Amino acid sequence: MACTTLDLIILDVTFIEGRPPETRLALLKDINTRVAAEAKISPDDLMITIYEAPGVNFSLGQGEAQRANAVARSGVPHVERPTPIRTHKAHSLSEQLEIDIG
Repeated sequence: MACTTLDLIILDVTFIEGRPPETRLALLKDINTRVAAEAKISPDDLMITIYEAPGVNFSLGQGEAQRANAVARSGVPHVERPTPIRTHKAHSLSEQLEIDIG
């Protein structure tokens, strides 16, 4: 489906790589459902892009790449606890949602 109104929200989600495709697909569905409900928009008016990058590309403060040496444990990649995701609608909406990207 295409954007149906002027309520389009474009949401970029960035996190450390390592989640399997099924987790990312479930995340897209969950984000769409929750953001559309909170923003009171059609689910067709939310465009989501997931960006994944190696831990070495992230500084969580002090200019250090704290996750540079993260290693998978028992075949399961390390998962950072997410920070709240902020969504912004250009003319008025600024909602904050907690999204579990486990």
